[in-house]
Amino acid sequence: MYENTELCAECKGECCKVFPGLCIPTDFGRLANRRGRIKKALQSGRYCLERSAVNRWLMVRPAVIGYERVLIDGKHDGNAECTFLRGTGCELSAGKRPYDCRTLEPVISRRGRKFCKDHGMSQDKQIRRWQPYQQMLREIVAEIEAAPSAN
Repeated sequence: MYENTELCAECKGECCKVFPGLCIPTDFGRLANRRGRIKKALQSGRYCLERSAVNRWLMVRPAVIGYERVLIDGKHDGNAECTFLRGTGCELSAGKRPYDCRTLEPVISRRGRKFCKDHGMSQDKQIRRWQPYQQMLREIVAEIEAAPSAN
């Protein structure tokens, strides 16, 4: 896990303004508790499901600002600020962030450019981690959509 709160605050989360990082199933704890934690996260409105462009599999990620409570969110073109981004960086503690975010290392290049170096697995591998959960995710969507509105 990489963290440089000073550098993140200085750049004001530029990577987090492009698109929220993907979660992987283990971000939601042990297998026995995973279904309930994923459902709770989706019900919070701060997480959503996105369909993979390649195989249409569902995967979990933080919501985009302005799209909270959208259960299955579509792609956004480069202006998709993460719901957890604040002026001083991420509101989530380092260990609670999505896998994608935990594997980014904030660095400064020799020329002074600030960027995040990705040390994680490929997006394709992250998406494949969700394959065994497709039925469960569809069931959770159906349950949430069938529940009476809390409004």
